[in-house]
Amino acid sequence: MKRKDYSDFDIISFLEDNDVPFRLSGKNVGRGWVGIPCCFCGGHGYHGGVNLSYKGFSCFQCAETASPPKLIKQILNCSWAEAYDILKKYSTNKSSWAPDPLPGRGHSQKPVHLPALTGPLSSSGGLYLESRGFNPKAIEAKYGIKETGPVGNYKFRLIIPIFFGKRLVSFTTRSYTEKVKPKYKAQPVEEAIIPVKDCLYNIDTVKDTLLIVEGPADVWRMGDGTVALFGLNCSASQQETIFKWWTYKQRSPRKKKVVILLDPKTKKAADKLYYTLTSFIRDIKIVELTDQDPAELTQESAMNLKVELFS
Repeated sequence: MKRKDYSDFDIISFLEDNDVPFRLSGKNVGRGWVGIPCCFCGGHGYHGGVNLSYKGFSCFQCAETASPPKLIKQILNCSWAEAYDILKKYSTNKSSWAPDPLPGRGHSQKPVHLPALTGPLSSSGGLYLESRGFNPKAIEAKYGIKETGPVGNYKFRLIIPIFFGKRLVSFTTRSYTEKVKPKYKAQPVEEAIIPVKDCLYNIDTVKDTLLIVEGPADVWRMGDGTVALFGLNCSASQQETIFKWWTYKQRSPRKKKVVILLDPKTKKAADKLYYTLTSFIRDIKIVELTDQDPAELTQESAMNLKVELFS
């Protein structure tokens, strides 16, 4: 019997939103899996796991298995109907704030395509991410990151798609070897629907708290609700998007806030952005890391910091 396709279920967002502890690496967590405490046997440790490709659950302690609907039902103690509604919510990538793409702000109205010869994270690009403490399968599943090989205009690079309103509007790249320069290479402006520096990376996941960081790797570490500026400076178009998010969220009774999370080397840029945004945002603050940027945090430290910032 053919297995039902649950590959578009965003398991990471589901776990984060429902305060379910998880690990992407470490003891009992295999490559391509996210480890969670088993909600069926209640055993200690992260003996339960969800496959990041087909999203099936299994526990190697009690041997229980579960599809995403069954897992949701067990975790939330809800009905089957509620479980399927929740699954639908996390399978459509629909966030609480879904901005409309802004045609006319870029230079191309043609669909954006990733570079030729782009493939899955399977070799050098994946090893590079592992060397920085990331789980390649998780990053690929959640953010659509790909890699290239030794040929083409973007050889030896991670390919980083950029979405706005769930539409692919541009992409940037990052070399995964020090031999390739420049380190970052974006899609040409004339080929993008929205140029990279007019985009806020990961904006579609923002709800009531907007966490601002410098680059995509910082977003991968901090997760949903985090946006990257693709550099130290916030462009006028990026400020406009933040303003639209803030204005939209004023309709909600829930408290809204903006946090600028930058490392000590970027304090001057953070101060400048802070004073720019305070002209229209009331609840905003800067959080300084002592000696590292967000991407260099361990996953556990990043999640603990995020809980503190979002509470």
